[in-house]
Amino acid sequence: MSEIYISTSCLKGTGNLRKILEVYSAHGIEKVELTGGLEYIQNLAGLLGHYPGTNFIIHDYFPPPREPFLMNLAAKDERVREKSLAVCKRAMDLCRRFGCGLYSFHPGFRVESTLGLNFDLSGRKLVPYRAAFCRFARSIEEISAYARSRGVPVALENLEHKNEAYMMTRPEEFVKFQEIRF
Repeated sequence: MSEIYISTSCLKGTGNLRKILEVYSAHGIEKVELTGGLEYIQNLAGLLGHYPGTNFIIHDYFPPPREPFLMNLAAKDERVREKSLAVCKRAMDLCRRFGCGLYSFHPGFRVESTLGLNFDLSGRKLVPYRAAFCRFARSIEEISAYARSRGVPVALENLEHKNEAYMMTRPEEFVKFQEIRF
């Protein structure tokens, strides 16, 4: 059996998870990656429970928070970092509840709080790499401990190198990251 998951971001034009899952269900798609770009869902657990034959994995910005923001696990602004961690923890709680096989997430960004829409760097001040890396490592330590306590596998997904704000885009960053013991 194939282990290919279809992302909820595949269907452009709707941010409505219920509509996306209905389309997928009608086409026999039973492996779904839940990810960002969706509207806030009041009773998310109830909605996912309507698809008992569907296997879910969760990626990054899911479940969508009531007040949207761009996650940043390396944010200098502690409120943004904490909100980002809260999204990760809610995702891992859902993984545990629904038996999701994986929660994957993106690294942080070297900016004071967050990037602009579409991850735009305009008008954003870069913070020193070492400080951002340390905050990101603290976030990973917390995510790792939370994941272990819930028995949820996690994965860090790298990003392409669009600009100097993006972290974990080069091999040497992953080498340095692997030297840290969580």
